[in-house]
Amino acid sequence: SPNLDAAQYKRKDVSDQQIMTRTSVPRAILETYHSCDAPPALNEMNPYRDDGKISLKFYTDPDYFFRFWCK
Repeated sequence: SPNLDAAQYKRKDVSDQQIMTRTSVPRAILETYHSCDAPPALNEMNPYRDDGKISLKFYTDPDYFFRFWCK
């Protein structure tokens, strides 16, 4: 399968953007979001990694689902 990244991807159909914005988020979701803990400071471990990878990406990676979808 081709190796795609965000710059190569273009939607063929037109859809509304920002269907949910910060001002339109339902109160329950907003309260849950604000009650979450911040991720740990794993990036402080980066200097000790010998593989050059970003430590925080092992804990949370916002690009994971896009890369998974591209496969």
